[in-house]
Amino acid sequence: MPKLILGRVTTAAIALVALVGLADALAGGARDLAATFALVLVLAGAQASTVWSRHRSVPIRADLVRWMSSRALAGEETLGAVADRAVSAYRAGFVDDAAERTAHRVGHGDR
Repeated sequence: MPKLILGRVTTAAIALVALVGLADALAGGARDLAATFALVLVLAGAQASTVWSRHRSVPIRADLVRWMSSRALAGEETLGAVADRAVSAYRAGFVDDAAERTAHRVGHGDR
């Protein structure tokens, strides 16, 4: 089972168990137990927001992260800016500049 699906199934199972436990604790009048299950339900919801996000993460080698971090510190810029520039430079090696400019004009109008 892929990690993404396993994470989603596990998070849904935790939320379901916490919801059933919360309902049972409230029905039985156990306020402390209900508070505990409510906390677990909130934490499962927070986890679900990351696991069920539409954005997929891209794994990056640790040595590249260290390099980007050192470049960001040296240039006093964000890690995201360094990553964007690195990806753009890498992509430029695969894309013909003339074709890219034409696609840009066609897709976004003349600027």
